[in-house]
This record gives sequence, structure tokens and C-alpha cells, in this order.
Amino acid sequence: MINDSLGHTYGDRFLQEVSERIKKSAEGFDVTIARMGGDEFTRICQNVET
Repeated sequence: MINDSLGHTYGDRFLQEVSERIKKSAEGFDVTIARMGGDEFTRICQNVET
């Protein structure tokens, strides 16, 4: 919706901000973060007790 209404430049900026927030939320954890495509992100956490 962002790309359609505001353009790809704003869509890219939005994804960059989201990725920064995801990275900050994972600080201190042994985690791998990947953008799977489009607006999908995956976090793989190691050594986490449930």
C-alpha cells in the first residue's frame, strides 16, 4: 500500500526503518535476521530458553 500510495522511495524508507527496529529489538540475543522478500522478515534465535 505504501508503494502504491506514496511511491517506492517511501516504501524503501519504511522497510529500512522497520529493519532497524527489528535489529534493535534483538540486541543482546544471538539472532539472525533476514528479509525474506517484500515486507516479510524472519528472526532465527539461538540459545533461547522458553
